[in-house]
Amino acid sequence: MNSNLESIDNVISKARELGMGEQSIVLMEEQMRNGIDRIAVTDLYPAKRGQVEATTFINQSNRSENYYISKFQVAYNQGKVLDEGLKFFVTLPERDGEKRFQGVEGTLRAIELFKAQKGESVLSYGKTFAESQVIATMNEGKIDSIAQEFQRTFRLVPRTQTIWLDRGKGNSIPQGVNLIQGKYVDRDDMLNSLKGEVYSAWIKYDFDSPKIRDNYQVLQFSGEERFDPRAELEKYNIKELSDPKKFAALETGLRNGDSPAVTVIGADGKEQTLTIEAEARYKKLNFFDKDGGVQKREQFLKEPGKNTELSNAESKSKDKEKENAASQGMGL
Repeated sequence: MNSNLESIDNVISKARELGMGEQSIVLMEEQMRNGIDRIAVTDLYPAKRGQVEATTFINQSNRSENYYISKFQVAYNQGKVLDEGLKFFVTLPERDGEKRFQGVEGTLRAIELFKAQKGESVLSYGKTFAESQVIATMNEGKIDSIAQEFQRTFRLVPRTQTIWLDRGKGNSIPQGVNLIQGKYVDRDDMLNSLKGEVYSAWIKYDFDSPKIRDNYQVLQFSGEERFDPRAELEKYNIKELSDPKKFAALETGLRNGDSPAVTVIGADGKEQTLTIEAEARYKKLNFFDKDGGVQKREQFLKEPGKNTELSNAESKSKDKEKENAASQGMGL
């Protein structure tokens, strides 16, 4: 088999392992087969507030011409998000007298492309370019108008993190999407470079400390006493726990940083659907309603009186958390 074609197949396989969306994989494959040497494809993920844009970068080696995934970046947009079926459009410089534009899916990518223009440009959105509504205009490389509904989005500085892949290993894309929103992820392939040992740890990005090499530092919670989501789930009246497959799916979701939906039974015997998230630092679960409101977890406990341990853990100083922080801005 041609080594270049083999590398394309390998990249496609790795992209699926990382959790890249199928539409992005199709777009990536098309560009690789057309010989484009620098490729960037973006997947969009809904968030509690706004949207996360995950962009994967694929390069072609100068020596072997083989393709490889070098990194992906997650960017958290807490501003304006378009409704489904709409996209952004950025007008580009004319070429041979022909007017040009580029369609862009994500808000942040669209604004970035628009700001990169040097002369005249228009940023708009709609189902098609012909029917699109103007958001912002640029003259002589300077933005001279921004629609009221997008002014806050233009001013916001998004959270971003770049995840470099070490021989194809690292966080998955969905895990990176969850981490940039402030959630915890459980990793079983952490490496102690001094001892050459692999260990397990819950990780979380530290948004309170300065970035290192343009990346957030990583807090780690490891050791024999680290959070066990399965044991914690068993403390609550959650309907899905009676089904082994659903129980296992909940545990896997929590370890990946997801916010799975559960049916809880309150002290009054009534059922309601909530979402849950892992709070690994305090070894607990957080419960949220459909609007993101925090719910008191005690009301869903099988044995409400046995909750003092959680309260004691929550009262510990945040300084203890810093002791577990990774001292380097790791691309996790």
